Amino acid sequence: QAGHEQAIEEALGLQDLEEAPHYTIDLSVSDRSGYFEGRGRLRWTNRTGQPQRVMPLLLHTNGHSADEMRRNGGMRLIEAQTQSGPSGRIENVRPSLVNYALQRPLKVGETIELELRWEGWLRNLGDDDNDLYQQAFASLGAMTSPVGGADYGLLAAGDGLLTMASAYPMLAPYRNGVPQTDAPAEVGDLAWNQVAGYAVRVVTPQGLEVVTNLEEHQRRELPGGEVLLEASGWGTRDFVLVASRDFGKVEASQDGVLIRSWYLKEDEIAGQKCLEEAKEYLRHEVLQCPGRVASVKDRHTHQGRCRWCLRLEGLDALRDSLQPERGWQREHVEGGKKESEDPKD
Repeated sequence: QAGHEQAIEEALGLQDLEEAPHYTIDLSVSDRSGYFEGRGRLRWTNRTGQPQRVMPLLLHTNGHSADEMRRNGGMRLIEAQTQSGPSGRIENVRPSLVNYALQRPLKVGETIELELRWEGWLRNLGDDDNDLYQQAFASLGAMTSPVGGADYGLLAAGDGLLTMASAYPMLAPYRNGVPQTDAPAEVGDLAWNQVAGYAVRVVTPQGLEVVTNLEEHQRRELPGGEVLLEASGWGTRDFVLVASRDFGKVEASQDGVLIRSWYLKEDEIAGQKCLEEAKEYLRHEVLQCPGRVASVKDRHTHQGRCRWCLRLEGLDALRDSLQPERGWQREHVEGGKKESEDPKD
């Protein structure tokens, strides 16, 4: 594993995996009011190759004003202050971007930790908004809307589901030492992020079941009846939360890998189909790959051409083409998965 970790550190321009951005998030959300609030910490080591004078924090919002954000979904940064490293102040650039201007530049290799507090609102979707045709019309409408492509329903509730992605102040990803802070595109991905680590606690009302893209550690009922979920993960590009009062789930094991499929109870057939597809993918594309436990240097000596190996080959080629420059952190680690991981885990 040491060789694998060294390879991913080199690919991400880090000297240690701990230098990747790390978010500690406490989040409280209600499906009744459509309101959420959070507080947490962001720790980051500057490996961009040059001193940085600001910490650009992206707020993926679906509106341009406080009223629009309450109607269409969005959030605002309430407070930011330094816990370790150079102090700074908030500078509002636009509803989707806040700069934390530092009193002195953050030197290359220096670590800063910020404490953040924010709040937000979920967009209230109609029960038919998840229909195939409604989604197609919504995509067309986004190109003519003054909000542009920022309205992707990442902060939304409707049709028995609550979805939250990028629901926290996100440090902008860097490319060649420059933060990528362009406004959301009219089409394509609303948000992209660098590989990061997360430690998350989510509090929800009783009866609202939460699923995240992280590893769940525990969930328990609090004295007031609310439910606390604790989860963490490393090597992913976002923290995503989906919740419902009408979830069903099925699970199965494939060669020691536990797979769960969550679905609305009315969609049980689709949930079962998703589980079967996931099992097939693991069996044919990952677990049978003879190179899955090989070292970075030797893993492509076998004749297998699974998608996993092709992805890693692409990462290797990209990294080699960019050397000797190490100051880049970007979206090219496919799916946010650590190269050091054995896919079976």
